[in-house]
Amino acid sequence: MDQTNVHGKKKKEKKKKLSREEFEQKKREKTRALEEQLLKKQQSIRVEEKKQQPFDYYFILDLEGKSEIIEFPIQVLDSNTLEVISTFHRYVRPCTVPEASVKSHIAYKYGAVGLEETWHEEAISFVQVLEEFEGFLQQNDFKQKNWAWTTCGDWDVNQIQKQCQISQIQKVPDEFTKGWINVKKVFKDYYKEVAHGMTEMLSKLNIPLEGAHHIGMDDVKNITTIVSTMIQNGAVFSITHSTADPETSINKEE
Repeated sequence: MDQTNVHGKKKKEKKKKLSREEFEQKKREKTRALEEQLLKKQQSIRVEEKKQQPFDYYFILDLEGKSEIIEFPIQVLDSNTLEVISTFHRYVRPCTVPEASVKSHIAYKYGAVGLEETWHEEAISFVQVLEEFEGFLQQNDFKQKNWAWTTCGDWDVNQIQKQCQISQIQKVPDEFTKGWINVKKVFKDYYKEVAHGMTEMLSKLNIPLEGAHHIGMDDVKNITTIVSTMIQNGAVFSITHSTADPETSINKEE
């Protein structure tokens, strides 16, 4: 056999082996580059060191309802540990909306997620909700603690004052006359990006939606995750609105 051909064959086999290694290496590099590109895109939001917050606790609130409140869910977030330390959740029975309209709306809103029957079994008057919420505050010593309402918009606290009028409550409880924090405003001020609602903030922060949108407690859980993530990223949650105005409570914000 021609030695030249033997060496040529070996050289060709060696070259083929090296080419495969190079191909695999390039494939790995390309995959790594794509992963880095995706990670960079996900982390393109502003990230700094976690800062001291002006409040020890954030009462994450996201009411459900239209002309009247039908769900009153709260999670209490510890701003230091970023753990949810307490929860308050009540379904609210409207006092002026016709029963047929209530049944229709509840079937539409909660039927698909299996909560229609639960709502009818557990819904109580707004007056009773406030009484039980007062007990919740006292039981957990929140009357003496430093906390703030935290909502996805300006509708919720305003709607509570409006609901007090509808339910003929003579004096709005002090807890609902204080200011609140609009998470969307903090998001815009910190990241220099506009987010029109909860789902958009989740998307920009690369956080998957938990549960169903427009189900009160599910929304509260998602907003809590947003606030916790933003605090970890260095955002500071201070009061964005100092007083409530029930006249501005027209439509539920997304």
